[in-house]
Amino acid sequence: MEADGFELVVGGEGLGSRRLLQASDVAWLIAVGGRYVDTVRGGSQRPALLALGRELYRWLDGDRHLLTQLRDEAPLPLLFEVRAPKRPSAVEWALLRAPFELLADPEGGFLAEEAEQFAVVRRLGRPGPAKPLDDRRLGVAFMASAPRGQSELDFEAEELAVLGAVGETSLDLVVEDSGDPEQLGLRLSELGGMPVVHLSCHGLNNWRKGPEAPATPVLLLEDDLGDGRATSAKELVGLLTPLPRLVFVSACLTATGADVAGHLPAGAGRRGAPAAGPGAAVAHSLATELVAAGIPAVIGWDGSVGDRAATLFAEHLYVQLSRRVEVAAAVAAARRRLLECPDEHVRADWHLARLWLGPAGGGPLVAGTVKRQMVPAHHGTTRFLDRKHQLPVAAAGMFVGRRPELQQALRALRGRHKGGVLLHGQGRLGKSSLAARIADRLPDWAVAVVFGDYTQAASSTPSRRPSPGFPTPAISSRTGAPTSASIRTSSGRSWSTCWQGRAPRRRAGAGPSC
Repeated sequence: MEADGFELVVGGEGLGSRRLLQASDVAWLIAVGGRYVDTVRGGSQRPALLALGRELYRWLDGDRHLLTQLRDEAPLPLLFEVRAPKRPSAVEWALLRAPFELLADPEGGFLAEEAEQFAVVRRLGRPGPAKPLDDRRLGVAFMASAPRGQSELDFEAEELAVLGAVGETSLDLVVEDSGDPEQLGLRLSELGGMPVVHLSCHGLNNWRKGPEAPATPVLLLEDDLGDGRATSAKELVGLLTPLPRLVFVSACLTATGADVAGHLPAGAGRRGAPAAGPGAAVAHSLATELVAAGIPAVIGWDGSVGDRAATLFAEHLYVQLSRRVEVAAAVAAARRRLLECPDEHVRADWHLARLWLGPAGGGPLVAGTVKRQMVPAHHGTTRFLDRKHQLPVAAAGMFVGRRPELQQALRALRGRHKGGVLLHGQGRLGKSSLAARIADRLPDWAVAVVFGDYTQAASSTPSRRPSPGFPTPAISSRTGAPTSASIRTSSGRSWSTCWQGRAPRRRAGAGPSC
């Protein structure tokens, strides 16, 4: 596409003359988009989708049957790429957004279900050189987010399905357990990046910061307290360093423009959030904003996708990518797997996935089979909670599975309604490691560690020197199981304190019990 017109091209050679998009064409394409949304709301019934696909085919085919000629002359598998300038006009957006995944033979079925593979991809900008591939195997950084108050999604099933389908011998999977994009960025930076980042969460295409603010596509990720953090494409790209080759934003409406309304509302088992009202003028989706910001390839959903469909799609996508299949062909194979699913509720979402490419996108993501370095360079260094190196704790990258407890502790400590946090339980369950993670998230707090000796003198020694004038807290503990806690002094200054071992009986006048 260029200058509000387009032509069909095979192998660099044009078929027929250039076709200008008239106002009537644009109006028809917009109407097709509206009917597509209505059809999805109606359950994506095959006859209705097939009718739309045949109409699109006839419109592209024209009087000279150019699309049919393209199918006859193009090599197999058939890659149908819709290419537009980096900054499309409103006319060009109308063509880019048409649901070409539905293309269907006027006398037959969907091209996506024919024996010859049919892959649809949209590209912003002319193809350019990409960074050379290394000799490593596929690596995926996976993060799921479920802010408090949002419907729960079956993230663990998705993670296990990916690993189970591909196997540990063909895929290096890193799971970031925080749900926080900042923590994901730190993890990727430590690892030197990963070729794929997979975000599984809720999404919204027209979120507004305020009543008068413009509509913005966002992902509903988590902050360090577990509350919602509406994250835009610009913010996400700023945190993902180095940039991955592919980002899969597996959330509802991530490939739907901010101006588009009428999609299925959020609900149980669907990866969306409550609608935020009407959209804006023709605008980017989250996927296209990520591409425009420099991500080479992005997969998103143009509509409200079901949880099971998203999981099945991801499973088959990564099977293909791990075999060094080109990303467009891998998406096509995963889409076809949904189309062939016997479960009608899963099958209904087969056409929603969209692949967007930038100038450097496309092709395989990896070229080798060598296992990636899955731990940071400092992994071999044992970390201790205290300065005397008596309390070893798990490194951040090895500490998983305590996300709710960590967030609950941070909410209590940063609020003004709790006096502190007590972590208690049997030995070697990770209380000290959890205390270390809490301290990591409170960099402005001083840390005092008490190990074995619970006397007043021992309790007054911080593990790192407080600033001048910082008061010494009065601390004692009840006799009992090993515990870790964080406290705030009576003066309002903050301390994080860990006790280990059994305490002697409390002496009168030893100070308040925490």
